[in-house]
Amino acid sequence: LVLDAGEGTELSEDAIQYLVEHDVGGLIYAPMTPSWTALPQKLRNVPSVHINNDIVRIEEFAQVSAGDTEGGQIAARALTDAGHRRILFINGAPRNQIVKMRERGFRDVLSEFPIGTFDLKIVYAGSEIRSGYDAMKSVLDAGKWMPTAIFANSDKSALGAVQALAEKGLRVPEDVSIIAYESQMQLSALAQPAISSVVTPYHEMGKMAVELLLEDPEHQMDSIVRHARPRLVARESVRTIPSGT
Repeated sequence: LVLDAGEGTELSEDAIQYLVEHDVGGLIYAPMTPSWTALPQKLRNVPSVHINNDIVRIEEFAQVSAGDTEGGQIAARALTDAGHRRILFINGAPRNQIVKMRERGFRDVLSEFPIGTFDLKIVYAGSEIRSGYDAMKSVLDAGKWMPTAIFANSDKSALGAVQALAEKGLRVPEDVSIIAYESQMQLSALAQPAISSVVTPYHEMGKMAVELLLEDPEHQMDSIVRHARPRLVARESVRTIPSGT
């Protein structure tokens, strides 16, 4: 059985109750938006695996992680390998654990270089088009600092940033390069130019979750965590710049 509860907490509760009443042998719980979630009480009575759900404060459930720390590392390496040193990171809400993990991975790569190598600015905005637009516009309107590259926490915010750049007559990638963390909507591939992106491995995560349930039907490996591997899809939005630019 597959039930789509959208983003509503009450709908999630109703869906879980329906599954429990139909005597399911196991349950895979995948929230619409990766964030910390107050898990429904009924899940504690059913063998379950949780996909991309920040439940770091609860250790009694098997989990499949999207590998967000590694995703941040992948984005950072792509930009640093292309010679970028002035980087704007348009990140999501700072209290979101997924956001923190991506930032940690990004910073980890930059820390491998000598101090002072990078000029990094992080703007905590959100994941919507408007969030990216407002964040980019605020940097441009200030007029004091201009990045050579942007890492956007979502493809939606990346599209907003591109719009703000276009309004100032700036082009991607000729004037500014950009990488996005791609969502399920695959907007990055449809943009003009197509935006290079870190892709969340949804298929791999689903496969891992099913395998966990089949391997552990009695729910004996409750606290196990498996990590999927995000990957970079290089498109048209990153240019290589000379050293020192």
